Amino acid sequence: ARIPIISHVHNFDHIGNRNIITYITDRFLFVSENHMKNMKNIELIKKKSSVLYNAIDYKYYASGINIRKSLGLNDDDIIIGSISQIAQHKGIDIICKTAQICCKENDKIQFIIVGPVGNGESDYFLEIKKEIEKNNLTDKIKFLGSRKDIPDFLASIDVFFLPTRQETFGLVIGEAL
Repeated sequence: ARIPIISHVHNFDHIGNRNIITYITDRFLFVSENHMKNMKNIELIKKKSSVLYNAIDYKYYASGINIRKSLGLNDDDIIIGSISQIAQHKGIDIICKTAQICCKENDKIQFIIVGPVGNGESDYFLEIKKEIEKNNLTDKIKFLGSRKDIPDFLASIDVFFLPTRQETFGLVIGEAL
């Protein structure tokens, strides 16, 4: 049909000789120079590869209003927030370890995590919740699940924290800025 095939590459870590996508794709668009550079066997597709950075609507993310009261937070609380799937590779356990240290130093610190439990990550989430309970942090770490009011959430936090273990280009970093 002569329709160009374009692959948006943000999760692959290697290109293979036996992968049909290597041959039928007209253009590979990577989310960062670093991701393209670190792709195994990049020489197989280098001539048809480019970097196309993800676009972020900064005005939209800057348009939020403070919703601390509706989240049960005080204006003088120090809110450290994260937006992420609850998944091991996203480092949510690192947030919990950080909370253990920070909350001992200042009782006004609160950690709030927005995002759903990732597919196949239910056991990981249960481990995180047990660790929170064991360390008496249930009133310091809140999981809000998925939300549609991300600009408002971002306008309500003091510090954005994304301790990811594996991320090619976390759009949420740009959105939080």
